[in-house]
Amino acid sequence: MRVAICEDQSRELDKVRRAAETYFSAKAEEPAEIFACGSAAEFAAHLDEAGVPDIALLDIFLPEASGIRIAQEMRLRQDHTEIVFLTSSKEFAFAAFAVRAVHYLVKPYTQAQFDGAMDRAMANLRAKRPKTICLTVAGGNVQTVDIDAILFIEGMGNERIVCTTRGNFVERKRRLKEFAEELERLSPGQFVAAYRGYIVNQAHIRCIDAEVIRLTDGSFVPIRRGDFHRLRQQFFDWSFRRCGKEAEP
Repeated sequence: MRVAICEDQSRELDKVRRAAETYFSAKAEEPAEIFACGSAAEFAAHLDEAGVPDIALLDIFLPEASGIRIAQEMRLRQDHTEIVFLTSSKEFAFAAFAVRAVHYLVKPYTQAQFDGAMDRAMANLRAKRPKTICLTVAGGNVQTVDIDAILFIEGMGNERIVCTTRGNFVERKRRLKEFAEELERLSPGQFVAAYRGYIVNQAHIRCIDAEVIRLTDGSFVPIRRGDFHRLRQQFFDWSFRRCGKEAEP
């Protein structure tokens, strides 16, 4: 976790840094590197050298360039940074949220208020992280796979073939039922039991015919004729929920 601070007042800069250190000291599972910059120019140099941070804590009133301007520059470079503005005025709240700031802290603020802003930023970052499963493949090696890359999983005897956009992997340790339970926990509703021995990622469904599900890579999975309406309705329901989430601000 990379956290960058930009504050031109040295006393305030120390305060923000201590607040960030206090916050992360209670989160051993989320180690963080904290970079403190005393000017917009120093912050820009840090961006050029290290890239955009995961979390940016920005004062709005800076001599060379406003925190809003810095945020706009980061949005042009990369979109994942969670931005928290620190300011003595509520005047720029609208502009702050125009660059999708996660929080707007008005000075003076307490550690609890700071922690609340950071909790929101961390929750957003966790939601953006790829969801993965670990496969035990040939030789006992472990292969990590992003679940969004999975096309379908096929059970064949003692093997489960995990077909992905980057190739196929053979898993012999985990049963198909265990796969289904883990995938449902990671992403509710995304994967569906299409036929006995098959689990399909609905994110890769191109169309559902009476006898097969056709996937985006050109492959297909068989279905029972009597399951066509159930599977089609599940796909419609899941697609509708996903579109609703993507439309949220």
